[in-house]
Amino acid sequence: MDPDQEIGAICHKASLEDGPALLFERVKGSDLPHLTNVYGTRRRIARAFGCDDYLELAELWSDLISRGGIPPTVVSDAPCQEVVLEGNKQREELQRGGIEGSVDDIHPKEKRRETMTAIRFKTIGLILVAISMFGFLAPAQSADKVEFGLDWIPYGAHAPYFAGKNKGFYKEAGIDINITRGYGSRNALKALATKKSDFVLADPFAIYANNRVGNKAKSVAIVYEASPLTIVTLKSSGIKHPRELDGKRLGDTAKGAVISLLPAFSRLHGNFKVNHIVLAPALKNPSLLGKKVDAIGTYQTTVPVIRARARKKGDDAVTFNISDYGLDIYGLGIVTSDATIKTKPGLVKRLVAAHLRSVKWAAENRKETVTLYLKSYPTQSRTASSSTLDVVMRLMLTKAAVKYGIGYMHKDKMQRSVDLAAKAMGKNTLPAEDVYTNDFLPTPGVFVKP
Repeated sequence: MDPDQEIGAICHKASLEDGPALLFERVKGSDLPHLTNVYGTRRRIARAFGCDDYLELAELWSDLISRGGIPPTVVSDAPCQEVVLEGNKQREELQRGGIEGSVDDIHPKEKRRETMTAIRFKTIGLILVAISMFGFLAPAQSADKVEFGLDWIPYGAHAPYFAGKNKGFYKEAGIDINITRGYGSRNALKALATKKSDFVLADPFAIYANNRVGNKAKSVAIVYEASPLTIVTLKSSGIKHPRELDGKRLGDTAKGAVISLLPAFSRLHGNFKVNHIVLAPALKNPSLLGKKVDAIGTYQTTVPVIRARARKKGDDAVTFNISDYGLDIYGLGIVTSDATIKTKPGLVKRLVAAHLRSVKWAAENRKETVTLYLKSYPTQSRTASSSTLDVVMRLMLTKAAVKYGIGYMHKDKMQRSVDLAAKAMGKNTLPAEDVYTNDFLPTPGVFVKP
C-alpha cells in the first residue's frame, strides 16, 4: 500500500462513511504497519475519553472547561513504562518510527521522560483536533433538517420525543427536527417512500407490507419492545378470558392490526370466532362505552382514557394484551428508508442516539417529560398524558430492554413478527434482516432501570 496518496484516499473514504479503524500491514517503503482512522468517528472519540457517546463527551468537556481543564495524575507505578535507549539504539529506533533529527546529545533517562510526556500531550491534542473536525460541541455545518412522522395524532405516548426536542437533545446531535402527526403505520411508510418524512414510527406489519411492494425501509431502533396491541372489553360484559370472546362483536378497522392478528391469537385460546364490526378509529371508544360492540381491538396507550370514562359510568375496562397472552412480537420502531441508511449513515446514528437519550431521560424524569410535552399541546390532560406515558414505559422497558439496552432488536423475535404479518396477508415471508438493523445503536447500549 502506497503511503503517498493511496492510504490517504482510503482513509478519507472510510472517514466519510463513519468507517472502522484501518490497519495497513504492508506499507510501501516501510517495515512498520500503519494504523489510521482510529479517531474517525464520533463514537470512537467519545470512547477514548471513557464516554458512551459524543453527547456524554460534550457534557464531560463542558464540565472540564468549567473546572479549568484536566489535572495531571501522578502515580508511582504505571502500566506503560519508559524505555531507555542508549547510543546508536536511540537513532535506530527513532528513525524506524520515522522521526528525523540528531539524538546524540540526549540524556537517556531524563530526556526520554520529557519525550513521553510530550507524546501524551500530543495524543490528547490529536484527539481534540479530531473533536473540532467532527463538531462535537459546536458543529460548523448547519443542523440537518429532519421530518419525523409519528404514527398518530400527538398524545402522551409521544411525550419523550417532544421532551427531547425541548431539552435540546436533537439539536445537540446536529438535528433540526420537525415532529408531525401521523395516520397509522402504513401511511407513515408511504410518507417515507414519497420523502415527505425522513424517519417515522411504524410497526413490523407495516414495514413488511411496504417492503413487499419495493419501498425498502428498516427499523433502526425498536420503540415498543412489547407489542402495544390489546383487546379491550368492559367489566360489565362478564368477559374474563380471550376464549370468552367467541361469538362476540369485536370492533376494529377493516384491516386493523388486532383483527389481522386475530387468527394467530385465537389459535392460542381455543380457536374462538368473533363477529368483526368495522369501525373508524374515532368510533372505537364510544362504540365500546356505548355497548354497541362487546370489545374493540386497540392499543394499550388508549386504555387509560377508556378506563377513566368507563369508571365515570360505574364500569371499568378489562384488557387482553396480546403480549401477555402468548404473542411475543414487536411494536413500533424508528424506521427510515434503505436509501437514507446508505447515503446518510451518520445522520441515522445521530438520530438514533438522540432518540435513545430522549427515552432514557423521559423514563427517569416522567413528570417533567409531561410538562415539556404539554408546552406543545397545552389543552391535553396532564392526568391522561401521565397515565399514557406510564403505559409506554412498560412497553419500552421490558426485561429484554433492561438486559440488552433500549432500542435493541432480536432476530428471532423480528422474524416471528414478520412471519405473522406475512401469514395474516396470505403472502410469502421476508428475512428479518430485510426489515431491521441494529447497526446504528450505540455501543455500549443505553440502559434504563424499569
